[in-house]
Amino acid sequence: MDTKKILINSFKAGLDAVKPENIIKTRLPSPPKGRTYVIGAGKAAASMAKAIEVNWPKNLPLNGSVITRYKHSVKTKRIKVFESGHPMPDTAGMKAANNFISSINNLNKDDLLLCLISGGGSSLMSVPQKGLNMNDLRYVTKDLLNCGAEISEINTVRKHLSRIHGGKIPIYTNAKIISLIISDVTGNKITDIASGPCCPDPTTFKNAIKILEKYEIKNKKIYEFLKNGIKGKINENPKKNNPIFKNVKNIILASGKDMLKKSELFLKKNKITTVNLGDNIKGESRNVAIKHAEKILKKNKKKFAIISGGETTVTVSGSGKGGRNSEYALSLFNKVKNREDIALISCDTDGIDGSENNAGVYFDKKIIKKSKQLKLDPELFLKKNDSYTFFKKLNSLINTGPTLTNVNDYRVILKI
Repeated sequence: MDTKKILINSFKAGLDAVKPENIIKTRLPSPPKGRTYVIGAGKAAASMAKAIEVNWPKNLPLNGSVITRYKHSVKTKRIKVFESGHPMPDTAGMKAANNFISSINNLNKDDLLLCLISGGGSSLMSVPQKGLNMNDLRYVTKDLLNCGAEISEINTVRKHLSRIHGGKIPIYTNAKIISLIISDVTGNKITDIASGPCCPDPTTFKNAIKILEKYEIKNKKIYEFLKNGIKGKINENPKKNNPIFKNVKNIILASGKDMLKKSELFLKKNKITTVNLGDNIKGESRNVAIKHAEKILKKNKKKFAIISGGETTVTVSGSGKGGRNSEYALSLFNKVKNREDIALISCDTDGIDGSENNAGVYFDKKIIKKSKQLKLDPELFLKKNDSYTFFKKLNSLINTGPTLTNVNDYRVILKI
């Protein structure tokens, strides 16, 4: 069995199930009486916009703009594509998102606003609230990412610092809104996907402050802003019964669950018994990996796989390179380094894992053997959060380039 080929092809099979060009055609709404305007943000925003263009009636009006990550753009004709920073927000995204606000103000009740939402939208269309600036958003985002906070916690804070997130897009328009979503969030909570720009926000200013306190993030300006929100000096994000959501519909087109299902079918076709742990896996990457290693090592049968998705976190204490998927892989590698019957793939479905340019990593018995020849100590690299360097030395990085979709993490552990 060519384990590397099986692992990589399982990843490709899963990706096909969540690519915009394969899922949007059957989910498009009927054209409105008036105009159709498109906005959106996320790592899949440009490919979603192109899929809309391809499938929208050529004789009907369609225009707008979307924001995607740098180098995630595709060529479009009627919908403009802007690029901005991720995971750190920048002024390019702020400028493009401000354009959203001014453009949708002109729409009326006969018009349709299509919002194309995918993971990454939280940073890509960041517009700071009055009294804050882009540097404020950047500093707090960096602190939250480095402390190991869960994505729902990070988004709770971001939603209260933003003019767009936390259900604020409907504030700016009278048009009917249909939000088409590719989910990168465990459990598909719409409020957390791109920080929920088109849905009611159940979180509060008080929740946001508690998260900063929990992780001991000391940022006086942000604290003061959130405290003013608690005092009622700043409007709370729109809640469930707010009438602005009367003409808003949020539709999830695809998620990690769809990808795992397709990958599971692929593995079973290759006569590999598969256990699907689902796309709701959370926790510290290295700890999740240890639990998963224990599961696979308990199994006596060969040609057996455990697949999983979700979004793990990394508490950064070292100065190394890498992302949550390569850290997961390194931790699992450390547990199985004396075995020759275990192989793994661990990737971010958007094609970029953490701070570097790789989608993720793989290893099999050849890679394990090579690590011993090179005398590489996985534990030492783990201490430095330097998973990227470890796997680069072993030539086992997976480089796909931007996949133009995003449903979070993808992992397969294979017992041969």
